[in-house]
Amino acid sequence: MKKSVGVLGVGTYLPPDVRKNDWWPESVVAKWREKRAAPLTDKVHAEPSTPGGRAVAEAMAALRNDPFHGARERRVLKEGMKASDMELEAARAAIANAGIDPQEIGLVLVNTVAPDYLVTNNAALLHHNLKLSPRCMSLATEAGCNSYMTQLALAEPIVAAGRAKYALLLQSCNVTPFLRQEDPLSAWFGDGCAATVLGEVEEGRGILGHAHRTRGEFYRAIVGSVPEARWYDEGKVVMYSHDHAAAKISFLGIADYCEEVASEALASAGLSPSDVDYYAPHQPTRWFRDVTSRQMRLTKARSVETFEWAGSMFGANIPVGLEIGLREGLLRSGDVVLMFAGGAGLTYSSMVMRWA
Repeated sequence: MKKSVGVLGVGTYLPPDVRKNDWWPESVVAKWREKRAAPLTDKVHAEPSTPGGRAVAEAMAALRNDPFHGARERRVLKEGMKASDMELEAARAAIANAGIDPQEIGLVLVNTVAPDYLVTNNAALLHHNLKLSPRCMSLATEAGCNSYMTQLALAEPIVAAGRAKYALLLQSCNVTPFLRQEDPLSAWFGDGCAATVLGEVEEGRGILGHAHRTRGEFYRAIVGSVPEARWYDEGKVVMYSHDHAAAKISFLGIADYCEEVASEALASAGLSPSDVDYYAPHQPTRWFRDVTSRQMRLTKARSVETFEWAGSMFGANIPVGLEIGLREGLLRSGDVVLMFAGGAGLTYSSMVMRWA
């Protein structure tokens, strides 16, 4: 009999160092303001073709005079700290919160924005640092900001089939060293890490449905590379948009993408938007949570804001939102939880679970 699989514990690590908006020189911010004040004449901005696109365009316009896009601060790794250091801290917290024996973890999935080394596997290093069983399967995964949804979808059938008793999922964002201070994009992101333990839960709880999409034509909307070269060519690797048109179009489509996959995930679980008690979306911008919640007509769903004080932490955004909801009593046993994320590539996914 297939087991019901859900979240048993969540742990996070957020660096103690805070980068506030005054970190950027006023001369740089003035250039951003000047650019944002210029008339928007391109059709991508001027003519959104759907109600969802118009809602996104209106939300973006409301923040047009704010060069920081609604962010006030974000967390930043200390000099010399590696992604694996964050991953170990978050994993230990998740395991403790789940109250499980680490030796019974049979699957480790790790997504790291910038792993300690190329080619080798950060998941294997985490396995070593936690002293897990040699029988535990350890994989590095890559789906950008959508990696948490992807990992849940991969881990669920493995645990449900009894191939692993517990799965440990890690989302690690150490992006700030790859941001150029002069780029407006640099104000959007912060560092942080989250870990989740999956395991068997009582029947009727846990993951109930999910849906996934791929739009490869937006592959170069956000990339990490040496600008206008290959990442292994001479020069510093930074994060930037290699295809501005793709970035704009995909951003304008966010609300519609959410409705597409979230509706499918809910329907596969036999639920509707009015059943959702807690909404845990990816939060790459200040308006993302509000716009997608309205698009889905989540009339009673509780949620938490993270972008204002943490920026975007790639795949860690959703599990951080879950951990805060638990800590503040907003996420409760038996709640129907809806999640939505989109990630570089472009892929986007939604998942619904009944909290165990």
